[in-house]
Amino acid sequence: MLSLFLNFKFDTKILKSLAKIIVPVVGAFFVFSMISAIQGGKGTSVVKVLWERVEPIIYDKGVHSTNRSYVYRYFEEAEVPILGDGLGNSNIKFSRHVGIEATVSFLNLFLNISFSLGVIGLLIVLVFLAYPLIYFILVRSSLTGVKPIFLMASYVAWLFIFFMHSEEFSLYFAIIYGLLIHQLLFRKEEAADV
Repeated sequence: MLSLFLNFKFDTKILKSLAKIIVPVVGAFFVFSMISAIQGGKGTSVVKVLWERVEPIIYDKGVHSTNRSYVYRYFEEAEVPILGDGLGNSNIKFSRHVGIEATVSFLNLFLNISFSLGVIGLLIVLVFLAYPLIYFILVRSSLTGVKPIFLMASYVAWLFIFFMHSEEFSLYFAIIYGLLIHQLLFRKEEAADV
């Protein structure tokens, strides 16, 4: 680490660029660590709460050590249908399997789509979701003006959310998806006209 620091060329333009990235990240981490989550009557930092949830996944049995293990056990035990059981019907079947009267959530968009729309539906949705990523990789060098990097970061963040929290597409995701596609196609057409 020290050799990297000693061999680093101290160009002010590079340092300003690094500062524009590092200062907001450190500031956000500081603010994030100061936010308290009330847990059992005493305040705890959000970072500590997140670490308590992530630590068993990393050091223990993976996702099976979480409170969502019943979802992953169902995925391992049940057979994913080719054409699916239908939207909502898969949740009812899952609820019956678990033995709960209330409708149970898959807590994961991709698992929900797998059982609701089947393998074919999952492939169609994966193509839909992969399109902006692949298109951005292919045309990023020909984009003019400011690249939609923050939209792309938001898009990738939503993909992670769909793995861990949400089992349905949201309005916010639709807005980000639409803006990202518009920016990619508009910038590409603008570059072609020049």
